[in-house]
Amino acid sequence: MRNHVQLADAYYRLSDEERKYGESASITNQRTIVREYCEKHGIILVEEFVDDGFSGGNFERPGFQAMLEHLRTGKANMVITRDLSRLGRDMTESSHYAERYFPEHGIRYLAPGSNFDSQEDNLMAPFQFAMNDVYLRDTSRKVKQTLNTKRNNGKYVACPPYGYRKAERTTDQLVPDENTAPVVKKIFDLAASGQSCRSIAIRLNEACIMPPLKYRVECRDNFTERGAQRASDEWNYTTVKRILRNRVYLGHTLLGKSRKVSVKSKKKVIVPDDLMEVVRCDLNKLLAFGEDDIRTITENAVEQANASLGGEEASAQIENIDKQTARLKKMIELSLIHI
Repeated sequence: MRNHVQLADAYYRLSDEERKYGESASITNQRTIVREYCEKHGIILVEEFVDDGFSGGNFERPGFQAMLEHLRTGKANMVITRDLSRLGRDMTESSHYAERYFPEHGIRYLAPGSNFDSQEDNLMAPFQFAMNDVYLRDTSRKVKQTLNTKRNNGKYVACPPYGYRKAERTTDQLVPDENTAPVVKKIFDLAASGQSCRSIAIRLNEACIMPPLKYRVECRDNFTERGAQRASDEWNYTTVKRILRNRVYLGHTLLGKSRKVSVKSKKKVIVPDDLMEVVRCDLNKLLAFGEDDIRTITENAVEQANASLGGEEASAQIENIDKQTARLKKMIELSLIHI
């Protein structure tokens, strides 16, 4: 009978943090252990699902969700992980799936490395779930400490803003991205000449310039399929506005702009301005606008405007440049460029 045939889905997971701290639970290692276990106990391995680089505190992992969908088809009646920590490290969620969800859906769950079998009593399971939860919290604490140390030393620990990329020799420093740095300068030039955010976006779209998130997906970062779908093919008002208001282009890094509400939640809240830490970083000056840079941009903008209007008297032109320079400098420093 089909119910006596052991048809298993195997699930393997490894987080980035575990890889950094030397966790000996590589995907290859997990796969070898699970396959040997299945062969030894006469279990037919139907499908294998992998989440490489995903935290155990997040159960919205693509591989895990794909496994749940596969189980709903009835093609497997068992789930195997190397141990309980591979299922997840959140005590509440892990216990829910191992002791309620799987049994209630007629699915046997095995974690050989933890001596866990959902068809047995598992007296030690609460302690095992708790220890995995402690590990999750301790890892989170270590990551925060490492990031805080780097921040205090003026290191850049966030995703590089449009126009920059991480340096090749160290990922803690920014260097200009030769492909997108000219676009950022063009945006500021257009803003200084009086162009609105919406009109700048239109010009960038007409020039077929790839917007920031699309550029990250296509040329720089590794995105999941779901994440890549969020990338728009076009510039818009908001994207341009964010670039104009980003203090990184002044050579500053604003740290701690948001924080998670808890170690187990993905939700973030904005940190009040008075609690943020502004650090002057030793960034490459290609995109950092100093006073001379701002004056040059303004002079070019005024000259372009004068050419189209037939010109002005020299004294009036100089006065106009001084006013525009002071205004633009204040707007950029306060990150309040409103178009």
